[in-house]
Amino acid sequence: MTKADLLFLDLLSTNRWERPIYLNQTSLSQINFDLSPYAVQEGNTYRILPVKNPRPDRDYLVNTEMTYDLMLNKFKYRGLDDPSVYYTKDYQMQVMNHRSNLNSLAEALIDKGEIDKAANVLNFSLEKMPGHVIPYDPSVADTVNLLFKAGLKNKAKRLQLLLVHKHLKL
Repeated sequence: MTKADLLFLDLLSTNRWERPIYLNQTSLSQINFDLSPYAVQEGNTYRILPVKNPRPDRDYLVNTEMTYDLMLNKFKYRGLDDPSVYYTKDYQMQVMNHRSNLNSLAEALIDKGEIDKAANVLNFSLEKMPGHVIPYDPSVADTVNLLFKAGLKNKAKRLQLLLVHKHLKL
């Protein structure tokens, strides 16, 4: 364990849960112990809770109502659909986090049976962060799968073909 890990453990033990503890995706993955069973996605952050996730099939839970409102109504995705804007590789990695978090939201909505809402999230993601502006990343494979689950089969097939053609350079 590093000093940073010990500091974080001290924070967890002395906080008494009087104030929320939030981490972003990068911070959550850089801690040298697994906090994901205690994490709940709220927008683009993860709230650490003193209770364990009751679903062993999920890495973390998603607060669907809060995440939906934050990611679709409050967050601004300025220029991510503008091909005239240049994005560095580092910034493109941030977009991967947004896409991945929207996929997690869509998956949680599908699990709850809210298929129309999940379809709305997936359409929103593809519209706000299209691949012709910021190249698709590994999270797009999940997007294709979720599009099928949300009943958007034609869109899933088009995206899948686009990825195959791009990968094979046909």
